[in-house]
Amino acid sequence: MVCSMPILNQRFYGRTLKGKQLNPMYGLLRFGPRVPVLVGVHSAVAKSLAASEKTIPSPVKGFGLIDTGASITSIDLKVAERLELPATGTKKLGTAGGPTDAPTYAFAFTLANLPPIDSAQGVGCELGAQGIIALIGLDLLSRCVFILNGPDGSFTLSL
Repeated sequence: MVCSMPILNQRFYGRTLKGKQLNPMYGLLRFGPRVPVLVGVHSAVAKSLAASEKTIPSPVKGFGLIDTGASITSIDLKVAERLELPATGTKKLGTAGGPTDAPTYAFAFTLANLPPIDSAQGVGCELGAQGIIALIGLDLLSRCVFILNGPDGSFTLSL
């Protein structure tokens, strides 16, 4: 039997301000393992909206940073607002700036070309200044295989 597993292989490509090719290892070090993501409403919310003939907000497209130091996936608060996600509660987070309470949300998440994942509960944080709309935490990564090849400036992610 042949088993097919969706796989994303990504290598950092970029240029310096002077237009020179950036070594992929340094690009990965500078920007981290980023993947294109779509953040949308949770499938249960989408079904409820469709049943009541309400418009389902379009998913928000951007970049997510894979963060093995984050126990829970986070989305930018502006994305949650744009999707009109209802807060499901709060969660105490330990951050570099100290403990803080963050609102929690249920949302759908698509990493690059991999199948969508409904997140049971993620948190809202200010992420826009970092050029990302999500931090991909261990709650989602625990469903994946993640391999980081630092010297090559590449990583592999599969479900």
